[in-house]
Amino acid sequence: MGSITMSGFNNIDFNALLEAVMTQERQPVTLLETKKTSLSAQVPAFSTLATKLSALESAASDLSNVTSFAGRSVTSTDSSIVTASVGSAASTGSYDIVVTAVAKAQVTKSTSTHADKDETAVATGGTITITGASQTTGVTLDFTGQSPTLQDIAAAINNADGIAARATIVYAAGNYQLVLTGTDTGAANSFTAESSLEGSTLAFTSGDSNPVAAADADITVNNVRATSASNVITDV
Repeated sequence: MGSITMSGFNNIDFNALLEAVMTQERQPVTLLETKKTSLSAQVPAFSTLATKLSALESAASDLSNVTSFAGRSVTSTDSSIVTASVGSAASTGSYDIVVTAVAKAQVTKSTSTHADKDETAVATGGTITITGASQTTGVTLDFTGQSPTLQDIAAAINNADGIAARATIVYAAGNYQLVLTGTDTGAANSFTAESSLEGSTLAFTSGDSNPVAAADADITVNNVRATSASNVITDV
């Protein structure tokens, strides 16, 4: 900026006076710029602090997990036979598990075979009753006034509530056969199937004649025997 000279004022230096006034007026701006520079210098420090706090939070989360803190884990030497998971109450150690038998659901089949499954009637009425071992009264399927095919009977079984078995139709050697399978594994979940169908040869195997008997899983853990109705054992 060019110099401004004024005369007649007892040699007062108005340029110096003006610069002093301008400097005074710029003080707020100067202070803000200084503060901005100071805050900008603190950004890397806060970023570093945030990273360290995040790492601390993650470490604290691991400490709150009993399993992680105790260092518990589980492995199986043969996961094709036994798989396992570990809980916070598990005792550390080595466990030798021997599987003697797996839990099975009962399988019962019809004693008669049929040329087709959905065209020829296999009865002219009557009933089929399926009773689970824990049931005092079984589920009775009433075909009175009907001429059901093998497929009709299977569908009626599978659509019934509270029934202890489900039905499938197996095709073998050119014929069809009705097969019943228990809804649950375990010896306590066996069932009986009784046919009172009219005009039919349809009957069911029972006892030792069943293709598969209902059975519990049988294992030993460090030579201590345990059984379970399920193959998922949670109380050993």
